[in-house]
Amino acid sequence: MTFSIRELGPNDLSMAQQLFEMWRQEDNVTKPPPSSETLLRLLSRPDFHAVAALREDEAIGGLTAYELEMYTEAATELFIYEVGVAVAHRRQGVGRALVEFARNLCRSRSLSALYIPAMADDARAVAFYQATGLKREDVAWFVQEFEDNL
Repeated sequence: MTFSIRELGPNDLSMAQQLFEMWRQEDNVTKPPPSSETLLRLLSRPDFHAVAALREDEAIGGLTAYELEMYTEAATELFIYEVGVAVAHRRQGVGRALVEFARNLCRSRSLSALYIPAMADDARAVAFYQATGLKREDVAWFVQEFEDNL
């Protein structure tokens, strides 16, 4: 299967909307999609990365990531918030190409590390990330959501 990968910018609003809608459907998300204003603001930020895997003009996968400047050292790291590939296009190299794009982004921007969270009980995701050569670290995340602020 032939596909391309490219980073999206403020001129790619409709492609970003298509990518995020694909994720919403794949993950059965019931919350409303982000507004155009929110997406444009994010796509305009130099420390936010939305990357799409495209087959012709269709988003078949993608990732979002944030650059995090460290205070403990003169370094910036990449936190990959989401990686997703449409079910029909999995196991065809799309996810692996997205991870490699992130690695190249780190190299080109002199970022010191990249992180991708995965739920410990998501065996498919854990196996995928390990297959890409990423090292698993056993870290517990503690979360508190503020529903009034959503």
